[in-house]
Amino acid sequence: MRALPREFHVAFAVNMTAYVSIALFFLYPLVLTLRGWSAPTVGLVWITFEVALLAGRPWNRSFLARRGTRAGMALGAFLMAGAIALLVALPPLPLMLLGRALQGLGWGLFSVANPLHLARILPENLRGRGFGLSGLSPLIPQILLIPPAEGLVLEGFPRIPLAVGLACCLLALGLTGLLREKGLEAREGRSFLKALAPAWNRPDLRTILLSGTLFALGAAPIMPFIANAAREWTTTGSAFLFSSGLAALAVRFLLGHLVDSRGAKLLLPAFSTLALGALVATWGASTAAFIVGGTLHGVGMGLTFPLLYALLSARTPQEEYTEIFTLFGTAVDLSWAVAPLCVSALAGRFGYGFVLRGVGIGLVVAVAAMEITLWRNLRERPRAV
Repeated sequence: MRALPREFHVAFAVNMTAYVSIALFFLYPLVLTLRGWSAPTVGLVWITFEVALLAGRPWNRSFLARRGTRAGMALGAFLMAGAIALLVALPPLPLMLLGRALQGLGWGLFSVANPLHLARILPENLRGRGFGLSGLSPLIPQILLIPPAEGLVLEGFPRIPLAVGLACCLLALGLTGLLREKGLEAREGRSFLKALAPAWNRPDLRTILLSGTLFALGAAPIMPFIANAAREWTTTGSAFLFSSGLAALAVRFLLGHLVDSRGAKLLLPAFSTLALGALVATWGASTAAFIVGGTLHGVGMGLTFPLLYALLSARTPQEEYTEIFTLFGTAVDLSWAVAPLCVSALAGRFGYGFVLRGVGIGLVVAVAAMEITLWRNLRERPRAV
């Protein structure tokens, strides 16, 4: 930690406090289910966040290019705070959809601004280490807050964890004042949509964008609904979420430096472990399987997060950072938009447990396909910037 610049420590604190609100909202589908809402309606509430996030991407790219990453994090935290203040009240469906839309718009801006800020301040030889430590931000609240928060929700006190998320979001807003502005560009450049074609035509960037999508699919269909599936299997979702978060935290804290030395060679082992963990947990369908599968899943998630951001930073010209990082965030967010909607729609007919078992199998197949078609070439291809 001492070798990393001071600016990194401030950005880490901003990121972690903002992530508390996002982590606790993994329990929002459970809250709505316990209040008697149907699976398709729960899916609608969840997908509204992602639709707003994706719709805001052109604005995200333009705002960050003109105003910089500190302003992006500040405005993102402000929008999320206002949205959560509305959602804590558990309002009627129209107001809930409005709140989720504002939350998605704010998080869409914040979630691009923070890694973009880090990419610009981290020394090249410490990117894996830095992104690994930054990746602790979503895990610490997952480990420390989700188990007791799930208990509060099940005991009939859903507003308490949501209020904690609101307080931490306001804290993140205050901490952005300690950051230095990063990311103002001399030229506007292309929009992120116009940047898609040239990025897609570069084999290394195409592989990283698709890998980001697969990384998101390792979590998007599972994390929001594992507690719902656990109820069908008479166990608790926190057994998976806690073990996954703890394993990912340990890997990112202790092994982030491997990304700097091994690079693309870690793609297959990292994603294979992630997929195997999901398979073990969903097909074991017990507390013991949740702990073992969650641990494996967390190890994979712990490696893939810093690995993908380090590869993206190394293989993107700095003058194109805003465009490419926005594209990468969009690739990840598309998974978060589509996967939960599909899970909710199918769960209304087959149940959450059955659907998540299919997700586990699909992840294993996707990892094998990526290794055969793309990852081999990325390992052999020299850095191109």
